[in-house]
Amino acid sequence: MGFFGTYIGKLKKYERVAFPPMPPYSHLFSSWAATFTGIAITGLLTWNAKIFSHFDGAPVLIGSWGASSVLMYVALDSPLGQPYNALVGGTISAFVGVTIGKIFNAGCSEDMCYLWLQAALAVSLAIVCMMVTRSVHPPGAATALITITAGQHIREVGYFFIISPVLIGTLILIIVAVLFDNVFRKYPRYWMYNWPKSTKELILPAQTPKKPQETQVAMVEGPVPTASDLSAQLEAAHQRIQELEAKLTALEGPA
Repeated sequence: MGFFGTYIGKLKKYERVAFPPMPPYSHLFSSWAATFTGIAITGLLTWNAKIFSHFDGAPVLIGSWGASSVLMYVALDSPLGQPYNALVGGTISAFVGVTIGKIFNAGCSEDMCYLWLQAALAVSLAIVCMMVTRSVHPPGAATALITITAGQHIREVGYFFIISPVLIGTLILIIVAVLFDNVFRKYPRYWMYNWPKSTKELILPAQTPKKPQETQVAMVEGPVPTASDLSAQLEAAHQRIQELEAKLTALEGPA
């Protein structure tokens, strides 16, 4: 089929799935209560606590926390919303975004120069860093983008933006998730991953196991027999059967 044929074939194949059932009312209430409480606490602190208000104009209630709330308070079983992913993925993404902004700010005289390139680099590099550290957290990519689009204010805050509001706000959301989600459900599934036994597991991509069909074909050696070869083998087997029947008749003798 070729590459393009396979590509188009993937687009044509899809599953028809049933409409998901209505969540229990207890889950609806706990998700609402946890989201309301988490965002309310972070909002009150970021607008009133001194640690968040040292820099005028810098964002203190960032939009990526809305996406984090969906993962922590609704999709509790998703690995993307576990504490390790939220903390590591969010802080790494903020670090990448601030660094990209500082690099461009140092090389450009105008504010927000090459904004499209800054945004593309920040989000793409943040995603790669999260993949390498096994801390993929979709709101982290949004945080990286916010550090670029907020402009000069983030550059004035600098790397302190990683601590406040990103890290402190994420910790608040996690604490609220632990308090509310465990009333009717369970959160988190895990706090951290088990540390790998060797450094190869950290830096080398996972090997894709062979399919059973591939392994079976690999065990067959030699040329593939043709139809004439199979016909000759079948004829030889038939003659052998006739010889064995004749010998058996001779051994039995006349009745």
